[in-house]
Amino acid sequence: MKQQLSRSEIVMLLIRHGFVRDSRPQVHAEAWTWHDERIYLKSGNRFPLVIDPKHEIRLCVLLSVPGVVGSPERYAHNSNFTGFDRRMHTGKTPIAYGLDFGFQSVAALDAFLEVVAGKAVVLPSAAVDIESATDLPERETERQAVIAARRGQGLFRELLDQRWGNCAVTACATRELLRASHIRPWRESSNADRLNPDNGLLLAAHLDAAFDQGLISFANDGCILIHARLPSADAEAIGISAGMRLREVRSGHRPFLARHRELHGFPPSRQ
Repeated sequence: MKQQLSRSEIVMLLIRHGFVRDSRPQVHAEAWTWHDERIYLKSGNRFPLVIDPKHEIRLCVLLSVPGVVGSPERYAHNSNFTGFDRRMHTGKTPIAYGLDFGFQSVAALDAFLEVVAGKAVVLPSAAVDIESATDLPERETERQAVIAARRGQGLFRELLDQRWGNCAVTACATRELLRASHIRPWRESSNADRLNPDNGLLLAAHLDAAFDQGLISFANDGCILIHARLPSADAEAIGISAGMRLREVRSGHRPFLARHRELHGFPPSRQ
């Protein structure tokens, strides 16, 4: 690691992001909370910040933030990680654990906290997703088909072209402006779902970008949902409006759309 932030720099950023120090004394791990998000600050460690293991599904996203470094062991274990899940480690009983990270700059920790607190979403590139995948098929032809799907190409794109023909929302038919977008992120989908057209939408590029970043989603009836993180003026400037909707929602789409809404923090109403 190139450099390590001082404890005072970390504390300063935690406070700036609205985290509050737990008044209860902790041994080796100081608790900080923001709404229902809890993290721990370890003392004298190259990977001082520990977050809830529920974020493991977003590990690839977090590690794609420049200057964020995960510990080689991935997990930190401490009985004082109150509220975290437990797992077997070196002892005879399960112990609380979390994901621990180090930071090479203030900017890295700042961006990291934005993602953890749900204030921003940083998506890894296709190359990062593919490189980090450990569950790709062994057969080369299947492997290449799944990799192509992450890039919005190959069989996955062909299936969406056949199903939709044009943008699922705007009906734009210029192929160069259309993107094959996964609903449930590629990185957390099974290989079958990575190629499943029910887990995809053919969207105009500006809608695809907003959808991937969780700035928009869709209800089960197809109505567009616009996140509070997308200002109305910006939505209007790029042609996104509350009257938009998917022209078709199949039963197979619904579990994937539900996961997309959950992942990006859309309220349960209007779903």
